[in-house]
Amino acid sequence: MLRAPFASALVLLGTSVAFPQQPAPKDATPNCTFSEVYKKDGWTVPGVHGAKVKQRATLTDLPGVFVTILEPADAQTNIPEIWCPQDHPGRLVLDDSPIRIMVLWSFDCGGRVFAYRISYAEEAIYNGERHELAAATSVFFYDMEGSGKFTVLDAGKRLNGKGWGYLPSFIPDWAKNNAAAPPAK
Repeated sequence: MLRAPFASALVLLGTSVAFPQQPAPKDATPNCTFSEVYKKDGWTVPGVHGAKVKQRATLTDLPGVFVTILEPADAQTNIPEIWCPQDHPGRLVLDDSPIRIMVLWSFDCGGRVFAYRISYAEEAIYNGERHELAAATSVFFYDMEGSGKFTVLDAGKRLNGKGWGYLPSFIPDWAKNNAAAPPAK
């Protein structure tokens, strides 16, 4: 009657002694994590060139900040992709990946854009044709100094508690100072 449970317990105990879990080696390479990438000369923000205004509104959660939804002239474009391959620890890969822009937003204070948010469908090119993958992502591009150069690419993973990552996670100081100015026409 107790033979089957006893045998099961004995097998379980025997395998745990024979195959103990090994601790991770002390010299293991840490995971590759980053939330933003800085480029001194600025990133080219996909979809902005030739884009037309679809809708503009004020943000009640961020006084003095306006959001504009833009229609890109060409929704199929490329975006910089930065990632760490698992099979090459310590390596950082910069690539241009094909995408289809789903939504392009600009955020401004007093008419001066300080951030763009791009939501896009990831694509792959197979036999010279674009094919949409079952994946979508959003990124932010920030102008940190008011120079018109969008030097910070932010993966948007930090949530500010307002809008679940749809809003910028911060507003650069120069834009906060510009928020009191009337919007440009």
